[in-house]
Amino acid sequence: MPSSGPRIQVTSTRAMVEAAERRSVDRAQRLADHQISPATLADPDARLPAAQVTRLWGDAVERSGEPELPVLAAIELPWGAYRVIDYLCANAETFGDGAQSLSKVFGIVNDSVRLSVDPSAASGGVLRIHRADGGEIPSIYADYALTACVTRLCRVVGGDVFPARVHLRRSAPIDGSAHRRAFGPGVVFDQQDNAAFFDEATWARPTLSPDPGLREVLHRHADTILASLPTVDPLIERIRQALKVGLPHGRSELVKVAKALDTSPRTLQRQLSAIGMSWGELVTETRFVLARAHLAKRALSVEEVGLLVGYSDPSSFHRAFVRWCGQTPGVWRSTH
Repeated sequence: MPSSGPRIQVTSTRAMVEAAERRSVDRAQRLADHQISPATLADPDARLPAAQVTRLWGDAVERSGEPELPVLAAIELPWGAYRVIDYLCANAETFGDGAQSLSKVFGIVNDSVRLSVDPSAASGGVLRIHRADGGEIPSIYADYALTACVTRLCRVVGGDVFPARVHLRRSAPIDGSAHRRAFGPGVVFDQQDNAAFFDEATWARPTLSPDPGLREVLHRHADTILASLPTVDPLIERIRQALKVGLPHGRSELVKVAKALDTSPRTLQRQLSAIGMSWGELVTETRFVLARAHLAKRALSVEEVGLLVGYSDPSSFHRAFVRWCGQTPGVWRSTH
């Protein structure tokens, strides 16, 4: 079934609503205001539109008076709430293995955000949260997602470890105690990415009670869940193909792509709005996907890749790529 735009598994929103309720925010009223039924919130398989999630979370933060609510919600979320994902991490052999497993199945949680893992980094290993289309993740979601990943992985190796350092794009909160509780003293704000860095000893640390047989069963189950998730809308694929042809020639404007698809710009915008995407988001996503594909082939220079995705100025492409994934094109190519 085609997707109607980016969607997020309900578990994180339930965590936010419950955390806000513990801080005297009216649960029923918040759900009603944002048109989410109690039954949907209780359904572990339900998925909510990303835009709806962002609005509700922002409201919860404001009404709770707790700027670090997303971090606290992730810390307070009971073990097992993420079901197959939690138990996949617990049955990995090491912290690093658990991180790799989490990365592979993160699409179950959010189909527009990725958890990248770099096990070859000098620090031992890096977890990086970024959008699949290279766009910016709302800070409230980045806070929650990175906290949930880090605290759950630390739990399965004993719970007495912290990242060597954590980078967050957001500005520093006034207090910051919740961030230090989740990440330790090494959290730094106003950075170019959302990432957690672990030393070699932590990355190699064994989990408490791994079960290789159960892990294999869980992986198969996770693969089944991923395969059952909605596919990309056919309209998105048609637009991506038109952009792939047009970008090398500087044709990324809405009016030109609409003409190539034999429709009007207004109709195309209306169709995109109906499935929860904007023109800018789709162009950015397509550029990032194509840039990675060209860089991976290694036959083209970085400057040539930039031209193929619509950047005549190499420095503009460089800055855009860093904004998309937190790495320069050259660094990305060297690690993939």
